Amino acid sequence: MHGFGFGFLPMIFIWFFWVIVVVGAILLVVKLISGSSASGGGGREGQETAEEILKQRYARGEITKAEYDQMLADLRR
Repeated sequence: MHGFGFGFLPMIFIWFFWVIVVVGAILLVVKLISGSSASGGGGREGQETAEEILKQRYARGEITKAEYDQMLADLRR
């Protein structure tokens, strides 16, 4: 007799469990690193200015030229 007679099935589940744990830990670290750099790391990557957002809204036709000019003037004060 070898072992307890369970075969390879428990070994496969154990390996699968550890693969999930390791992948989860890696994803958590990546999320924490990317989250801290975007929210307070001083970089401007991924952040749009108010003027860029305003330009996009005008380009999509959400606001008129007059509204765009007024809002842009308000932002630049």
